[in-house]
Order: sequence, then structure tokens, then C-alpha cells
Amino acid sequence: MKKITALLALGLMTGAVHAQAVDPYGNIQIGNNTSISPPSDPGSPNTVKTGQIVIGNGASTNGQDAIAEGTGANAEGLEAMAKGKGAKASGNWAKADGAGAEATDINTTASGHLAKARDAGDTATGAQAETCVDGGGRATATGIQAYACGREATTTGAGGQATAQYATNNGAMGKATKEAATNVGAYGEAGGVSSTNVGSFGKATADRATNLGAGGTAAHYNSVSIGYGTKTTQANEVAMGNRKVTQVANGSISQGSTDAVNGGQVWEILQNLPNGSNFDETLWNDRWDNINNRFGEVGKRIDGLGAQMGAMSMMAAAPGEGGLSVGVGYSGSSAAVAVGWSKRFNDRVSMAVGASFGGGNKAVIGVGLRIGGR
Repeated sequence: MKKITALLALGLMTGAVHAQAVDPYGNIQIGNNTSISPPSDPGSPNTVKTGQIVIGNGASTNGQDAIAEGTGANAEGLEAMAKGKGAKASGNWAKADGAGAEATDINTTASGHLAKARDAGDTATGAQAETCVDGGGRATATGIQAYACGREATTTGAGGQATAQYATNNGAMGKATKEAATNVGAYGEAGGVSSTNVGSFGKATADRATNLGAGGTAAHYNSVSIGYGTKTTQANEVAMGNRKVTQVANGSISQGSTDAVNGGQVWEILQNLPNGSNFDETLWNDRWDNINNRFGEVGKRIDGLGAQMGAMSMMAAAPGEGGLSVGVGYSGSSAAVAVGWSKRFNDRVSMAVGASFGGGNKAVIGVGLRIGGR
């Protein structure tokens, strides 16, 4: 009577209890062709796994405190639990809940019709949700026909996929297909390493690319697309889709600055140009006057130099065996005088020394020596 009362308290049956319902080690079998492995053996308690529960035709267990409930259900492993027709839990702490559900590695969980969790620590929740074998472990697939394959890959949403390590998808029919890629949005795709898409039907298909907006595409390395339908055109760019950027703080305008400037700063610059409201005509005219004065000084110096050269040349043209020579030269508004001394030592050697002064320039000095010839 106590055995039947205990079973009713567990909610495991409402009718008569079949033969061999509870053995001396607390194992329970209810149903035709059920099995507990290894068999209960009162003579060898050290080989018996206790606390097993088998309910359903053809159900079986093989593990300490394992539970199999449902026609053909099978639970193998420490505290493994299979619940549902044909459910299979094969691994320590594995749990399969749903017709045809399979949790086939240590600490896996499969919940839903035909859900399958295949690698250590994996979780599949939803009808036909799946993880893969040898994906790296701890993957999570949540949603009808969701699929996760990769170390700590996570997908949420019907038909969603996360198929690389650390990839994350959150959206029905969305995809995250490369390492550390993240998609948020139905039918969106993150298809580059460390790429991010946020927006339904959006895509980030290049490494480190980011799309923020429904239907947008970031298809170039390290590019960013912002807004509905925006598309990038080259690497390392931020595409705004021909949108205005507002509320931009003043940027630094200085040598080497990489700050963005706003319209107000550009307006202030324009006001200081000719025809601008803040244009200082006096200051502008003073600058032009300074330039004109500098050119004038250069002209005077050129005139003075020309006068000095002229004076020197006239001095050299003075005939004679030797002595003192004087020449005068003019160029523009400048005048200069040259004084020189010359000496012929013989038919083959002569010498001349001269200097020119004036024209507003420094003195010009020249020395000449002639050897040979007549």
C-alpha cells in the first residue's frame, strides 16, 4: 500500500501498479518491456544503481537516479532524464524533454519535439531546435528550428542560426556566421569576424563591419552604415545615407586636430573673410600695404644693385697704365659711385681693386688679377 501511495504522490500513474514496480533499492519500473541496467541484485548492493525510474513501454535507464518516462524513452548517465516518446538522454545530467528529443552529452538539455543538444553543456529549446557535435560546447539554440554550432554560440528566434564560436543571433531567420559576430533583427546577417548588424534585413558582411538600421549594408572592412537602407562604399568609412548630422559639439580647430567641426564654426570663419559681417577692412588693407611695401623695398634694392654694377663697369673701362679710377652708375631711382685702383706691372701682369657704394645697398667690392697675354 505504501508503494502505491508513493507513486500516486509522484503523479506517475492513476491505475494499478504492474509487477516489479519498486525494487529493494528504490528503483521503479512501470510498463511492459522496461529495463534498468545493471539489473537490481539484492546480493550485490555495490553494483546496483539506485533511484532509477522507468515509466513507459520499452523505456530504459542506465544511471544513478536516472529517469525515463515515455514509450521507448532512454536515460543513460548520472541523473539523466528522458521524458517523452522516444526521448533520449545519454550523458551525466543530460535532460531530454519532448517526443524524439535528444540530449547526447554531459550536462546537455533538449526541450521540444525533436530538439537535439549534442555537445557538452549545449541547450536546445524548441521544436527541432539543434546544436552540433564537436562544436566546442555550451552552445544555445532557442526557437523552432533554431541552430547553434560553435563554442558558446547562441541563437534566439525561429529558424535563426549562430554557426561560429562566440557568435550571437537574436532574430527569427537571422544569421551570425563568423567568430564573435552579432546579429539583432529578423532576417538580418552578421557575416564577418567581430561584425555587428542591428536591424531587420540588415547585413554586416565584412570583418569588423557594423550596420545600424533596417535594410542597411556594411560590406567593407571596419565600415559603419547608419540608417534605413544605407550602404557603405569603402573600408574604414561611416556612411550616413545622405542624412544630416546635428547637435555636434565644437571641435578643436588647430594644427594636428582630427575633431569634427560644426556649421557654427564654419560660419564664424566665413564672417572673417571679405564680404563677411565681421570682416575688418582696415586689418585686411594693412596686410596688403605691408605686402606692397615689401615688394617696393625689393625693387629699390634691385635698382641700387644695378647702379652699383654700372658704376663698377664704367670704372673698369678707364684706360691707362694704372692709377685711380672713378665710375658712376644709375638704375631706376638709384645712383651709385665706384672707386678703384689699377696697376700694370709689366706686359704680362696687371691688377685692379675697386668698390662701389650707394643705391641703398651694402658696398660691393671686387678684386681682379691678370696674368699672361699682352
